[in-house]
Amino acid sequence: MSPTFIVPLLVLVLCLFTAFTAPVRPRRFFLTLYDQPNSGGTSQALGTSNGTETPCWDVVLSCVQSYEVNDEAVNVTFYSTQNCLGTNLGEYTGSQSVLNSLTALSVSVKKIDPQNPQTQSVKKASVHVHH
Repeated sequence: MSPTFIVPLLVLVLCLFTAFTAPVRPRRFFLTLYDQPNSGGTSQALGTSNGTETPCWDVVLSCVQSYEVNDEAVNVTFYSTQNCLGTNLGEYTGSQSVLNSLTALSVSVKKIDPQNPQTQSVKKASVHVHH
């Protein structure tokens, strides 16, 4: 085989390998808050219709001690007031099984680039709250 044929073939194989092995990110966010550690106790399930946006939800639980999110490459931030406008009580990456008991009134989720954690989405989302 000639080298002019091998190089494009190697590039094609590399592109296909990268496409099939790259992690697929969810199209929508699903976040579940729990009032006990390790995903226990009463829960509040939240979700969006568009995963490219940054949602903000009001929290109805009296305290949050753990949560699960369906995308590990996100920052989850808890706030002291509704609408994610108050003091930042804590920012976490991915799901957390044990938190200090937070009395948060709202929570936001920001998608981050796993290769560059400083890059974040900034759009506000329409959200669906399930009690």
